[in-house]
Amino acid sequence: MEFKLPAAIGCYFVLIGGLYYFVIMRMKKNLDISNVLSLSIPFALTVYGTFDFTTASMLKKWDYYTAFADILWGCFICSFSSIMVGLYRKYYTDDKEEKE
Repeated sequence: MEFKLPAAIGCYFVLIGGLYYFVIMRMKKNLDISNVLSLSIPFALTVYGTFDFTTASMLKKWDYYTAFADILWGCFICSFSSIMVGLYRKYYTDDKEEKE
């Protein structure tokens, strides 16, 4: 296997774009954790599950334990990123609106 940095960067740009479009744009303004999780976890399961099971179907040494661990990582990182954006929006937007 060969690591290709441009492809890895492109992958994360697509992932961030999808996270923004399907999760962050639909998040409630008043950071509701259950709302964030109900949007980010299905998104991560879809994206990471598609990748991992496609990879498992093509690579002999890609086992289901690795796929499962990567899907859990995807759920965590998508949820964590969405919560961080929600916290930023909540506190930054509130401060900015009070000044105007």
